[in-house]
Amino acid sequence: MKKAEKIVSDYFKIDKRDNEFEQLVSYTNYLLEGMIDTEGVKSIELVAQERLGQINKHGFDSEHDADTFHQNEELLGAALFCLVDAGFLYPYTWQGHFKILIRKKPKIKRLITSSALIMAEIDRLLNKK
Repeated sequence: MKKAEKIVSDYFKIDKRDNEFEQLVSYTNYLLEGMIDTEGVKSIELVAQERLGQINKHGFDSEHDADTFHQNEELLGAALFCLVDAGFLYPYTWQGHFKILIRKKPKIKRLITSSALIMAEIDRLLNKK
């Protein structure tokens, strides 16, 4: 149970006094113990791998995402760009080669990238509090 508590407090930044804390700890504990079958749920794994790649490979961690470059919903714009390829959604502050790389990806990879960018925006907002 201690591991689940640490995950909930560290990752989700939820205080132990929060009403949702115990419920989330309980659910996390089920996942850790394997009581909930996550076999076959590849999407979560793929999105997590993409997000970790953004952090480890490119250095786009929470500290970077809290930067002023991401104060105007650039992460959401990029996520939407991955889905619909509308140039006006692509963040003007970002380097153009990312746009080219995204456009070359097959649909499934674009969905994964979009999801990881949404995760980054969620983390950015949670870390702002």
